Amino acid sequence: MLKEFVVVSWHGHTGDAGIPAVVNEVWEAKRRPGVGPGSNVDACVLDAAGKLVSWWNAMAPRPAGGRGGGMQGDALVRHWKDSLGEARRSLGLGAAGEARPVVLPGLPDGADSGVRVFTRLDDPGMPAYNAPVVELVAMGADAWKPLARPAKAGTVDAAACLPWLSKMFPGGVMERTDPDTKKVYEITGATGTLTLEPAGSAGESRFALLRGRVTLTDSGGGGFSFSGELQVVVEFRGNAAVPASLRGVFEGRYPRKGPQGSGGFEFDLTGVFEGVFAEGKDRR
Repeated sequence: MLKEFVVVSWHGHTGDAGIPAVVNEVWEAKRRPGVGPGSNVDACVLDAAGKLVSWWNAMAPRPAGGRGGGMQGDALVRHWKDSLGEARRSLGLGAAGEARPVVLPGLPDGADSGVRVFTRLDDPGMPAYNAPVVELVAMGADAWKPLARPAKAGTVDAAACLPWLSKMFPGGVMERTDPDTKKVYEITGATGTLTLEPAGSAGESRFALLRGRVTLTDSGGGGFSFSGELQVVVEFRGNAAVPASLRGVFEGRYPRKGPQGSGGFEFDLTGVFEGVFAEGKDRR
């Protein structure tokens, strides 16, 4: 239903400088008498000229008698389909086409290898975070060198894995953002000493195990950090020193603050990693 749309997001508060005009327009509409209760998350559709076509509460209240906060599950899906359908009709787009299968992000042009990262935050109060965010990090030859096939047990600085560990943060726009630019703070530091050791063989494949505790920090400063256990299996083919396959998991705890920075919570943050290699590339 979103095939013809460009999707963007904005977040902020009343009184912020530089609030987009359409945001104020939506806020004015939702404050009119008779609109009823709603969440603090809204969605809207603009036409090609930037004119507001329609808006709706992105997390609409539950029906009368329901428990908890906003809609969830199938009810929320129907709410969005109905709202998008109305917007499509207003724009003259007609019915949406057939649903298309989800395609995982692949290698960009010119890259022959990378690491695909799946990130999931288990926050009971934000069930949308249960859906994983998936990103692919392209890897050049130098980026693989720290994971070269080990002859014996050794150590690897966690910073060597930062290119793909940098995706270990919740995907929601609420998390750790610059109050002025509204941009998400990036993971910029990884500390810890990991072990890399031989872990057996099967046929022409040789395996190594990378594991250890990692602490991650971001560009926002303020002493913020979080940690987790990293375990990765690396496969090598024949006598090759470069990896031919990679599978791993990060299991950590992510700290969150309550409204206006009050309180404090920690939730499970899980990451899954898989190496992606171009077809026809001999890694033996």
